[in-house]
Order: sequence, then C-alpha cells, then structure tokens
Amino acid sequence: DARDAAMEIKQEHLPGEAVHQQQATNGQEPPPAKRRKKQTAICCPLVYGSIAFWLGKKADEFHTHEWTLYVRGPRGEDLSYCLEKVVFKLHPSFPQPVREVTRSPFEVTEKGWGEFEAAIRLHFKDPSERPVELAHVVKLYDGSSGAGAAGAGGASGAGFAGS
Repeated sequence: DARDAAMEIKQEHLPGEAVHQQQATNGQEPPPAKRRKKQTAICCPLVYGSIAFWLGKKADEFHTHEWTLYVRGPRGEDLSYCLEKVVFKLHPSFPQPVREVTRSPFEVTEKGWGEFEAAIRLHFKDPSERPVELAHVVKLYDGSSGAGAAGAGGASGAGFAGS
C-alpha cells in the first residue's frame, strides 16, 4: 500500500550545508532535528514586566496592592509556540515563592505591600535550548504623587542561534 511506503523528506538548507534526508512512515511527519543548524537563528520576541494597582480602602496593612508579573508577546500574543514553561521566583515571604506556569498566560498575580526583585526563567519548547534567566523589580508605585497603577517592563528578542 502506498500509504505504508516510506516517504522521503528534504529539508531546506543554507549554502554550503549538506541536504539532510529523513524518512517518515505511515504518513507521519519526521521527528524534528536533534541538532542545531549552522548559521540559523530563531527569534521569539517577548516582553516581560509587571503592573500593580493600589487596593484603596479594600487594602489592609499587608495587602496594599495587587500586582501581576508577566511574560507575553509584544502585542499580548500567546508564546506557547516557543515557551514550554516560565518559572517565576518571587520574594521568599510569599507562599510557594517559586511558581511554574506551563501554559498561557505566563503570569503570576498576587497581593502585597512591598517591592522586590523577581527572577524569571524561560524554558523553550526546543529541548536543545538552554533556559534564559531574567530579573525584574516588581514596583508598586510609579514615582508620581498619585496613587494609581504602576507598571514596568522590558522587551527581549529571546533569540538563540545554531552553533
């Protein structure tokens, strides 16, 4: 039967690089390459940051603000296509200060009263890529005289290149 026959798959290649051939059987896709391609880079644009809101009269002395620490695409896009998980390491005073988020949205929301530096570790879908560590200060106040929302963030083109 033709469906059971092996199918030859040719991958695109760069100048000077040999064409690799893989076999797929029963109409299945070939497994992804287990090694990096030379002169190849993959880019996963992302932003990370936090936003905080003063709770006003609903606040108590230990919960003055609600804040969210996040990793997302530049326009709020879902990054599940490139991220396996994101691990947020919060201040040790929080219950379960290490939070692992394995699906979108990659964010953590809490209530608190103080600012602190959080660690964010990005784990990529490609197991050959090493995790990337980021640091971000969760700010509750924006520095202005008004009590409103504070937000801060960073942008990254989490890129990784073939070796």
